[in-house]
Amino acid sequence: MRIGLVLGLAMVLGAGGVAHAQDVGNVPMGEIGDPQAGFDYAHATCAACHAISEEKSPDLKAPRFKDVANTPGMTPTALMVWLQNANHPTMPNLMIRGQELRNVAAYILSLKD
Repeated sequence: MRIGLVLGLAMVLGAGGVAHAQDVGNVPMGEIGDPQAGFDYAHATCAACHAISEEKSPDLKAPRFKDVANTPGMTPTALMVWLQNANHPTMPNLMIRGQELRNVAAYILSLKD
C-alpha cells in the first residue's frame, strides 16, 4: 500500500475538516464505527505488517495507521475506499467490508493528531 494512493484518494474525494476523536470530518465517530472493535480487528489482522499503534511498521513498506490517519484531506469516505482497494501490490487479497470496515476506519481515524 502506498501513502501516495491514500493522498490521491483523499484529494479526489474531497478534503474534510480537522478530525478529532469525537468528530471525524463532520461525521460523529459513532456513526462511522467502533474504534475499539476496529483496533481489535486490526490487531488480529493487520498488525503483522502495519504499525497499528506502534512507532514502526513490522513491514517497512506498509504505512503506519497513524500516518494514514494524518494524510492531508483524509476523510472517512476516502479511508473506506482505500481500505477496500484490492490494487495494493504488497497487500494480501484481503477485503474488509461492512461493520468491520467501518470499525477499522473509525480506529484509524481516531489516531489523527
